[in-house]
Amino acid sequence: MSIIIVDSGSTKADWVWTDGLESKVFTTQGINPTTGSGLEQKLPENLVELIYKSTDVFFYAAGGTGSLATLNMQKMFGKMGQGQEQKIQIESDMLGAARASAGNRPAIIGILGTGSNSCLFDGEKITDQIPSLGYLLSDEGSGNHMGRLILKAWFYRQMSPADASLFEDRFHLSRDVVLQHIYAKEGVAAWLAGFSVFLDECSSALKTKILHQAFGDFVETRIVKYEGFRTFELCFVGSIAGIYIKELTEVCSHYELSISRVVNKPIESLLKFHISREKL
Repeated sequence: MSIIIVDSGSTKADWVWTDGLESKVFTTQGINPTTGSGLEQKLPENLVELIYKSTDVFFYAAGGTGSLATLNMQKMFGKMGQGQEQKIQIESDMLGAARASAGNRPAIIGILGTGSNSCLFDGEKITDQIPSLGYLLSDEGSGNHMGRLILKAWFYRQMSPADASLFEDRFHLSRDVVLQHIYAKEGVAAWLAGFSVFLDECSSALKTKILHQAFGDFVETRIVKYEGFRTFELCFVGSIAGIYIKELTEVCSHYELSISRVVNKPIESLLKFHISREKL
């Protein structure tokens, strides 16, 4: 018996095959089962061979549990051959984050990457979740959110002269370029998130201001709204949480919250979770 686990974001998807003794890892273009993005890509031949050998494929992706998502993924796997579509089990990235960071323990789970989300997890299933309204209206505390805050700080003349000059030399932006990217091109969230790299180049004052504002908005919107939020463990998943753990901890402390665990890449913890659950 062998299985494949997939953790897919908008940009890339991490795949791991295991039979409990040996594991093989792959990275492909991201797949969004709901929008259909990435469904037409050609998977590596050695990955396809392992899909044929596997008993089940556990696929975790953003918005990946609706009927349209299921149909799209079944079509993708069905093109590989009859019966392949029956192997796939689609779950949300939120459940994947919960299993990766909390295992079987009740907790509040936060995702902080290019986008963001949160949920209340009882150790088995998601029991409550504040809905995400997409990258334009939500994504508090994410790389996308930080990119928006940095752009506004520059355009609104809220940066110090030194930071403003550094930003101009680094990105060479104009209002027209920004609006074209936002309204006329794809991959807007990832493009905005790309500006978060400026936090490693700017003054510590600007970095602290941006991070505290972004993480404060996340906690206010997606943590304190859960009933009894201080009685649960608090776990985070995602690259932004991992990179800026110091500032995230500072903001959480302001709300009398302590972080139990931060998982940068869920795929490694999901591998351990499934090996244990499937008894491989």
